Amino acid sequence: MLIVLLSTLIGPTALTDRRTLASSTNDKFASVAFANISGTYEIPEAGFSIVLPPGWNGIDLKGTAIVSPRGINPTTGVLNPSSDFDKVFLILMIANSSKINNSSSAHTVVDHRNHVRDSAEQIGCKIEDKFVKLNGTTSEKLIGLCGPMLDTKVEAYAIASDKNVILVGLKGPIAAFDYNRPIFIQSVNSMKMENQTNIRSLISSSSVR
Repeated sequence: MLIVLLSTLIGPTALTDRRTLASSTNDKFASVAFANISGTYEIPEAGFSIVLPPGWNGIDLKGTAIVSPRGINPTTGVLNPSSDFDKVFLILMIANSSKINNSSSAHTVVDHRNHVRDSAEQIGCKIEDKFVKLNGTTSEKLIGLCGPMLDTKVEAYAIASDKNVILVGLKGPIAAFDYNRPIFIQSVNSMKMENQTNIRSLISSSSVR
């Protein structure tokens, strides 16, 4: 399931494509206008909250949220017209922790990492992952480059509880990504999750190594 979440972020058209938006929410998309979000975003049932970058706004798809410096069109799901430095988006996705590895044969941390890298390469990205501390608890960080010219950067963080895993990521052209990364990291550091647990223990079904 982590791969499904990650592929939604790093895929060729990410969530700027209406079909990707629809598939990520099991929705027909149609002409529905989604609710706008900004400021502090919460998922009460997961005990999760994050302070979004100041001035950024976007849409809540109930399981997937997307914001950008100039906002997201609530009907089409694409970035609003932006200057070059604003052509980035932050995406947040949630899934059940019990499904974190149900789409792969990964049973150890090494297997998982290989699976992440192989899956990313299939959609034109080169991704590396590492374990980092967020709120004093082990979380997963994924960084990489995407696109035919590897000219798009992605960075994502996955945190988990015993019930849910949440992925928060930033994607954009290199210059825009680098410009906006500091404010993205501020949002990452603002994340709070009730009963946050060691994601590495969820990824591996064997002893941690």
